[in-house]
Amino acid sequence: MKHLFQAALLIVSLLGVASFANATPISSTISDNFNGDHISGGDYLWFVAVVELTGAIPAGSPIDIYMTGSTITSSAFTISVPNSETTFSSAVSSASTSYSASGWDTITPRGTTGETLLDAVEYKVPSNGLSGKLPVTWTANFSTDTPGLSISWKWEATDYSKFNTNYNSLDVQAADSHNSSAGTPENYDQFLLNGGTSSGDCGGSSFTNPSTVSFAKTPEPSFFLPLGGLFLLVAGRVGRRNR
Repeated sequence: MKHLFQAALLIVSLLGVASFANATPISSTISDNFNGDHISGGDYLWFVAVVELTGAIPAGSPIDIYMTGSTITSSAFTISVPNSETTFSSAVSSASTSYSASGWDTITPRGTTGETLLDAVEYKVPSNGLSGKLPVTWTANFSTDTPGLSISWKWEATDYSKFNTNYNSLDVQAADSHNSSAGTPENYDQFLLNGGTSSGDCGGSSFTNPSTVSFAKTPEPSFFLPLGGLFLLVAGRVGRRNR
C-alpha cells in the first residue's frame, strides 16, 4: 500500500510540472506605421521579431520561448507567420538559427545580452506597391515552460529589392553582434532599401517600441491535476479494501 501511494504522489508531481508547459498562451500585439517611403511592387518585406529576457532570470534548466499563431495585418495584407522556438541555454557558446516545416528554431547562450531572433517571415509586395505610411499590426501568442519569466519583444520590417524564400540560404543573424542585428539576412544585405520601418539599415531605430510579456510564477492548474487527485482517491479506496 505504501508503494502505491508513493507511485500516486510521483504521478501527481510529474503532471503538475507538465501542466505549466501547456498553460494558456499570452497574446501580445504591437502596432506601428511604416516610415513614409513608398515600397515598390516586386520588392520583398522582411519582417523580424526579436526578444530579450528582462527582470530576474529564473535559474536552472534552459529557457524555451514559444511564439505561435502569429499574424501580421494591415489594410493591404494579412500574413501568417511561422511558429518559433527560441532557447537560452548554457550548453552553447554561440547563437544559431535554422528554419524547417515546423518553423524557426533558435538557440543562444543563456547569458546573451541584446536581442535574439524570435521569428521572421518574408512578404512579396504586389505590383501596385505599398503606401509608405501603412499602419501594420503584429499579434502573437507566447508561452514558456519557465515560471516567472519576463520577456520584451519588438519587430521591424525591412525592404529588399531581391530576396530568397529559402530562409536557410539567407544566413540570418541569430543574435545581436558587433556588426549586425538579430534577424539580419546577411547574404542579401546589398539589396536593402529604404522602406518599411527601416531607413536603409537593420536594427536600432528600425524596430518598434517593445512590449513586455510576463508569465505566472507558479504553474497554472490544468485538467491533469484533477486526474491526479482522482488517482489518489481510487488508490485510497483500494488500500482500505485490502486492509
